[in-house]
Amino acid sequence: MAFIDQPILTIAIPTYNRSKYLDRALHYIHIQIKDLNSLIEIIVSDNCSNDDTTSVVQKYIDNGLEIRYIKNEINKGADFNIAQCFLKAKGKFVVAFGDDDVFNKGSIERILFVLNKYNEVGLFYLNWKVIDTDNSLKEESSEIIIYDDYSAFYEKINQSITFISGIIVNSKYIKKVDFNKYLQSCLIQLPLYLEASFGAEYNIIHKEPLIGVQPENSGGYSFSNVFGENMDRIFEIYSTNVSRKKIFENIKIRLLMENFPVWVYRTKTQKVTYTDISDIHEVLSLVYSKYFHYWLFVYPIIIMPNGILKSLWGIYRVYKYALRRILLCLKPTSKSGTVVKFYLEKNI
Repeated sequence: MAFIDQPILTIAIPTYNRSKYLDRALHYIHIQIKDLNSLIEIIVSDNCSNDDTTSVVQKYIDNGLEIRYIKNEINKGADFNIAQCFLKAKGKFVVAFGDDDVFNKGSIERILFVLNKYNEVGLFYLNWKVIDTDNSLKEESSEIIIYDDYSAFYEKINQSITFISGIIVNSKYIKKVDFNKYLQSCLIQLPLYLEASFGAEYNIIHKEPLIGVQPENSGGYSFSNVFGENMDRIFEIYSTNVSRKKIFENIKIRLLMENFPVWVYRTKTQKVTYTDISDIHEVLSLVYSKYFHYWLFVYPIIIMPNGILKSLWGIYRVYKYALRRILLCLKPTSKSGTVVKFYLEKNI
C-alpha cells in the first residue's frame, strides 16, 4: 500500500485506570503494524487515570509506536471519552477500541486491505471471539460479506451494533451527530453507527473473528436503564421508516432472548459491577412489557429467589436455548449479502 497523507484507520482507545489491559491492547497493535504507521493513527484517550497508564503509553512511544496521548484533566465520564475518540480522529475510518480487547494477530493488515478496497463502506463489523492463548487468525484467506441492504446487515449483527471494539465506522458521518445530546446514555456510539449504516451504500461483515474480547468484564452502569429507556430513546429518533422500526424491534427481541437473562442472573447471583439491584422489572417493563419474550425469558429470572435460580440455571439455559431456536426458525429468511473471498498475500 502506498503512503497517504490521511490515515486510513484511526484506532482510538478510551481508557480509565486499566493500565494492565491497555498494555495488552497496545502490545497486539504494536506487533502487527510493522511499516504501516503511515496508514494508522493510534489515539489513547485517558479519562484522568491515577494508575500507571501514562507510563504504559510512554513505554510504547519509546519503542517506536506513534501514539497521540490525550489525558483529560478530570474524569469526564465514559460517554465523553468515547465521543472524544471519534471527534479527535484524523483517519478516514475510526474504531473506538475497548482497552480490554485485542486485535487478533494478523487482523490489522486484513482490516486495512478491506478499508482500502471498499472505501465507501459505512460500517465494517469485525466479528469477535473470546480471548485465548493464541489469538491468531486460523484461515489463510478472508471472507467478507457485503450488504447493500441495511436490513440484511442488521439481521446478522443485531444487538452487536452497540459493541464499540467490533465496529469500524466511516468518519464522514461523525459530523452528522451531536454527541452532546447522548451524554450519560452509555450508548454515545450508537447514533453514529446508525447514521453510517443507514446512510452508506453498503456495510460489511468479516466472517472470521478479528477481535479478541475479554469475557465478563463489562459493568459500571445499569444495563436495564441503558438497554431499556436510553436505547429506546435513540431508536425513536431514528425510527423514520418501517424498515428501521423493524430492525429496532428485532434488536430488542434478541436482547430479551439472549442478553437480559444472563445479565439478570449475574446481577442476582454473582459479584458484578452492574448497578442494577432491586428495580430491574420496574425499569425494563417500561419498554419491554409489551413483548411476550420478556415474560418468557426475563421475568421468571427476575422474580425467582436467588437460591432456586442458581440450582435451576442449567435447566433454564436449556429451556432458553430451545425456545430461542424455535422462535428464530419462525422468522422469515432475510436477503443475503455478497460474499467476497481474498488472499492477503496475493493482493497487497
